[in-house]
Amino acid sequence: MNRQGRTRDESNGHANRPATESLNARLESDIMATIAVDGSDLVVRLSALEKIGALRGNIRLPLASVREVRVSNTPWSELRGIRAPGTGVPGLISLCTRRGPGVHDFAAVYGRRPLLVIEMTGVSFDRLVVSCADAAGAAARAADITRASGLARAPR
Repeated sequence: MNRQGRTRDESNGHANRPATESLNARLESDIMATIAVDGSDLVVRLSALEKIGALRGNIRLPLASVREVRVSNTPWSELRGIRAPGTGVPGLISLCTRRGPGVHDFAAVYGRRPLLVIEMTGVSFDRLVVSCADAAGAAARAADITRASGLARAPR
């Protein structure tokens, strides 16, 4: 038996899952980009690793430039243009500026997580496409941004 009163088999099996799940949640929150309203600005805060991968720093844009906010459960179909510059592995990660004819987007997309798609106008990016840990959190953030930016429509 170990100090926790578990046998060797128990300590190597499912008994350690809650600690692992907690660690995964903590790593996820420390690594994934966050979107916040700061006064009259919309801010995408990137972790240190994301800044390296995206080859850029945090993004700060005026809330008045937000045209539409929505939640998407099909992350990879939301990406437009090509990655230039940044990091990308199809189906796994897209952490980059995306460019194409009439397209200038920022993406922080991870796996199949739900994401916020924020349509902008009159600023350096046309869209911000950012993964969230869960759909409920994404919907709550979308509602906050919609309310703060003064958009008449609720997010879809």
